[in-house]
Amino acid sequence: MILLAFFFIIGGLEITFKPFSISIPYWYRSVGWFLITIGVTTLILGERKDAYERGIKRGSEITIEAIKKRID
Repeated sequence: MILLAFFFIIGGLEITFKPFSISIPYWYRSVGWFLITIGVTTLILGERKDAYERGIKRGSEITIEAIKKRID
């Protein structure tokens, strides 16, 4: 709800009651901010996933090395 209100504020939501109408004259601003938000979120989630996978791989390598040292 807060995000939707934010986009309406950015877009300049206008409501008139005499001839009832709702208009958003700067709709492209709202769409632009929405796309930027989606892009940054996707970038952050992708980087986090890559870091997690690298951590798992490095952790398993360390564990295998420690086990080999114990065996020898």
